Amino acid sequence: MTMTAPTIDRILVDRVPGETRVAALAGGRLVDLHIVRGDPRFAVGAIHLGRVAQLVAGFDGAFVDIGLEQAAFLRLADVASPPVAGDVLPVQIVRAAGGEKGLGVTARPRLAGRFIDWLAGRPGLRTARGVAMLAGLSLADDEGAELKAASADADPAAVVVELARLRAEWAAVLARAARGVAPAALHPAAEPWMALLQQPWAAGAEVAFADRAGLTAARADVARLFPDLAERLVLDPAGWRMFDEAGVEEQVAAALARRVPLPGGGELVIDEAEAATLIDIDAGASRAAPGTINRKAVPAIAAALRLRAIGGQVLVDFVREGGAKSRDALVAAMREAVAADPEPVEIAGWSRLGLLELTRRRARPSLASLMSAPAADRAASAVARGYDALRAAARTAGEPAVAAITVEAGAVVETALRGPLAGNLAALAKATGLAIRVAAAPALAPSAFRVAAGRP
Repeated sequence: MTMTAPTIDRILVDRVPGETRVAALAGGRLVDLHIVRGDPRFAVGAIHLGRVAQLVAGFDGAFVDIGLEQAAFLRLADVASPPVAGDVLPVQIVRAAGGEKGLGVTARPRLAGRFIDWLAGRPGLRTARGVAMLAGLSLADDEGAELKAASADADPAAVVVELARLRAEWAAVLARAARGVAPAALHPAAEPWMALLQQPWAAGAEVAFADRAGLTAARADVARLFPDLAERLVLDPAGWRMFDEAGVEEQVAAALARRVPLPGGGELVIDEAEAATLIDIDAGASRAAPGTINRKAVPAIAAALRLRAIGGQVLVDFVREGGAKSRDALVAAMREAVAADPEPVEIAGWSRLGLLELTRRRARPSLASLMSAPAADRAASAVARGYDALRAAARTAGEPAVAAITVEAGAVVETALRGPLAGNLAALAKATGLAIRVAAAPALAPSAFRVAAGRP
């Protein structure tokens, strides 16, 4: 069973005030979905000047104040030398908050490029697996970098130029840290579409934006960093209806389903909990052999982990099919399937109860945690439905001859739009130049809404 990373050919960027959604498509199939909400200063990849608040000996780590109510967690293995309370140091956010856990940070930041990454605190020049060392690269004794797979086909001069740019960026981070008072933001995270565009499996992807303002800002960034990619950034003619017309909304809904049908019969049953995610392979009424069902389940599991952004511990209950040889083959197939995942996945092996154990880095909140209420029926959360209403209002604003907009909202949506998303609604009204009014609609279901356009 040979598996390779799906080639991403389109990246769609859809924005409303307070939320950006980035969809990566391979031949129309949704492969990856990034949903960014809240303060972008605290997105994964951002670098902050933090202050060590407390050492946690039992967990071999420390709590670091980076300006949030809940301190971030720093593993001592990610620090060059053990810190003490009160120490100030640059840290990079590497793990999203989840459940009761706060953000995870490292004191060894990585600045990503297309061909080479800058590795702070890790001296020496490294290469990705299968990548040859490139002549002409020079690093000081205390500098670190890693050549990426894309460097193999790049002009060596372009790699040298990128290394110089990353070196200058890191020097600027250190200069801001020297002047700053902790906690303070030092360097922003890359936009998700930009991070995707730098991956080798998206080398030829088009990046389509729903709005002209987003496209203009993106082109300015690309012109500064990667001018040769500027022509790939386009305005989608569908505008705010881009996700609908590309079939993304339908695929997102399917990705939130608990049951995932397998080709030829059987299904995955995915249950996410705070401590772990359990994936059960249910043969159901399928007459296929257990080994056949399991082999079809492996790529479906790998795809679900990535698209759903499932992180932490994962337990997989395969259909029982035989002895050690069958189990070894499943482990090998799973390792191959997750090798293309952008996030590290570690296959731990079989538990005493016959479950395959693995872990996946939690780089961002899971899709279910962002879109669903904490209930067994996975009803949409109030905030998620509020953003749905904002997007519907934005689509309506793009129609001809619209003078004003009214969002008729059920109780849940109304609470979101008048509460946590009130500022986002005002920002959308300002951006569109239209008055946007929220009207209570008791006759609608609590999570339902309608958008009405007022015309001259």
